[in-house]
Amino acid sequence: MTFPAKVFLSFLAAFALAAGLLFSAALGGLRHTYGEMEQGQVSAAFENARREVERGAEDVSRRVGLVAESDATLRMALDLSRPQPDYSIYANDASGAARTHGLELFEFVYGDGMVISSTDAPGASGHREEWVPAAAQATGGKAFLRRWMSAGQPAVAQLAVRELAVGDKKLYVVGGRLVDHRLVASLPLGPGMRAFLMVDANRKCDSQQLWDASGAPASPGTAAQFLTDVCRNPAAAGEGHKFADSVARENDYALPLTSADQGVLGAVVIGYSSVAQAAEERSLWRRLLLALLLGILGGSAVSYGSAKNMARPLERLARSARDVAALSPSARAEERGSPEVVALARALNQAAQKLAAERERSLQAERVAAWREMTRRVTAEIEAALEALGEARDDGNVSDGIASFQRVLDRFRDFGELLVLPMQSVRLNDIVRGVLRDIEPLFNPTVSDVSRPPVTPEISLAEDVPAVRADTSALARAFDTLLLYAVYSMSAGGTVVVRTERVPGFAVLRIEWPAAFPNVEEAARMLSSTPLKRSYAAGLDLAIAQAIITDHDGTVETVRGDHTSALIVRIPEEPIAPAAPAEPEPAALPGPAPASPLT
Repeated sequence: MTFPAKVFLSFLAAFALAAGLLFSAALGGLRHTYGEMEQGQVSAAFENARREVERGAEDVSRRVGLVAESDATLRMALDLSRPQPDYSIYANDASGAARTHGLELFEFVYGDGMVISSTDAPGASGHREEWVPAAAQATGGKAFLRRWMSAGQPAVAQLAVRELAVGDKKLYVVGGRLVDHRLVASLPLGPGMRAFLMVDANRKCDSQQLWDASGAPASPGTAAQFLTDVCRNPAAAGEGHKFADSVARENDYALPLTSADQGVLGAVVIGYSSVAQAAEERSLWRRLLLALLLGILGGSAVSYGSAKNMARPLERLARSARDVAALSPSARAEERGSPEVVALARALNQAAQKLAAERERSLQAERVAAWREMTRRVTAEIEAALEALGEARDDGNVSDGIASFQRVLDRFRDFGELLVLPMQSVRLNDIVRGVLRDIEPLFNPTVSDVSRPPVTPEISLAEDVPAVRADTSALARAFDTLLLYAVYSMSAGGTVVVRTERVPGFAVLRIEWPAAFPNVEEAARMLSSTPLKRSYAAGLDLAIAQAIITDHDGTVETVRGDHTSALIVRIPEEPIAPAAPAEPEPAALPGPAPASPLT
């Protein structure tokens, strides 16, 4: 991913996060505002309903008191206190009293609860209202709510009972009004609000009757269970409890209407519509999406352009850094742009200068070290040849000493003029198998060979080792040298492990043996510069093997340990040609490797 794209995506993420936080805050504020407004309007509506009920109670109590204190009522009480009174002459007085004093419900009840006159059944009397004497004692003339049957329908009535006593005879005056849709119609409601009156029809809270402000029946719908819970538990009602009606898209609240014994007779139900809030939220969503679109379009242009301007000098610096890493002698960063870029370019140029100086010093030190190593090696070889020549002179056979000098000359010429023959596609496993066949006698010593402890090979050749481009004979010579070196380094014998494997891009040969390197310099530099008191020479042979592997673009790694050592050879796998492969030639197994100086 390019730098401008990363900057653009970072800006996009930051802008989206900021917009999301702002939108969340705005949405939370909107909902909080609507919630407070809803609570305020519902509380005001319930407070008005309470005041209307209280005002009606005071009015009913006053009007019933006027009836009870009137002369006509006192004469009725005196007549009814006589022995064997005639109740029929007062059968229609309840209707007249109700009309006179503006009451909808009225009854005259004798002391034993027998109804003398009633507005519910004009001209009829004789039935009993057992609750009247108890209500008169409990309420003391104050109005209360009670379930009432009006025209055969359950209703809620606001009643007051006054008692008149003449001797031991009593007369009860009962009057009141119905609490019906007029109560909810009188409530001042805000926009999106509607009010209903609910009446419990059968005193079991499982059959609610609902009327709207016009007196028309209404259906509770999905709020039926909520109304049932309010009827059974008045504490679940009030402005602090609501029912979210998803069908009607409104919140329902209920104010219970309770009787003198705290039983729920019905409730004032307020429905607060959430349509306006939903419309505001949709509008807020549209504004957010529009702001996001405009912000992304404008911000993308600004951020991408700024990132481009910022990326150009960085790309120049990256190219200069690659040139410096490639050790280009003309590598130099352009010191132009912003102050930060100029400072970075100057630092890169200084680092390039230091790197070039350090590289020159390293090359010079390496050349000096190589000259010194070769000088020490030549000196050691010449000293050994001179010793051989001296011994040959003492024996009178000078030709052997001259031959020793000639061998030294041949070995140095071999190292200095080592050439790799034309490469071909070969299998690393085939070369390793050929080398192992050549040195197989080392793993089967004769009985007379008591100078060397037995060595056992452990061979593991992976089947997925890729083909490599190599000179078979030269690579076999290098492997032969390394294997012989490992075998002769095992002074106590043991098991030498020969393993091939595949790693990405390379074919790997790993040689492990249970002993330390005989010489620290051999492990570190693959070369011995000191005279070796061994039955074989190793210094220049290891260097020749390393040179062969280097000519194959490979590497040799030494793993040093006190009890285990290893040589790891990596040869690049053969690249896959883009064109169609030519007809493959049958690969010939490598022939016997040339005899190593170690043998």
